[in-house]
Amino acid sequence: MNMTQEDVTFFRYPEEWEAYVIKWDENTIFLDEAGTEITVKKFQQHDYHIKIWTNEAFKKELSKLNTEADGKLVEGYPVYTAQQIQLIEMKVEDYLVKQVTFQEGKIAVNVFLGEEISKDEKLLYGFQKEFNEFISNQSNIQSYRFSLGEGNKRDVQFLEIEEYPAFFVFDHEKLIFKTYEQEKFIEFIENY
Repeated sequence: MNMTQEDVTFFRYPEEWEAYVIKWDENTIFLDEAGTEITVKKFQQHDYHIKIWTNEAFKKELSKLNTEADGKLVEGYPVYTAQQIQLIEMKVEDYLVKQVTFQEGKIAVNVFLGEEISKDEKLLYGFQKEFNEFISNQSNIQSYRFSLGEGNKRDVQFLEIEEYPAFFVFDHEKLIFKTYEQEKFIEFIENY
């Protein structure tokens, strides 16, 4: 079963999928990307893929999609106990595929405000109001992400954010525009 990023984003799940419940206990070892032992707390801050070694013999299988679980994800899925869990580092290509649009001719917009605007209620309100009015009048924007603060470490790293606010525009393949000036951003969108 191969799900595209678009399938995942728009919650188009199949009737059956490969899904498992992974538990850990006091004997589970947590490792960072380089193989150095880390705490459970540091592991829980990771938001990308992981590699898991289980105590039980692993058996690959399909399960019916469990949408009626009421928080009981254990029901209906095979359960394994992790012996060891290692973080996997995200690559720039993996990051970028999550930013682009799914439709040719449409664009995705990411805006990072930075701390100065985010902490000033008057500035923030004015910026949000103006930005939302502008975005709502643009038919070529498929999605937009508006981030308070500086963004997460991957945003800063992969988009090479150096100042704020920062504006990014993606088409269906790649980053097509980057600026730190709102006027240039607006001009680019209006002329796209």
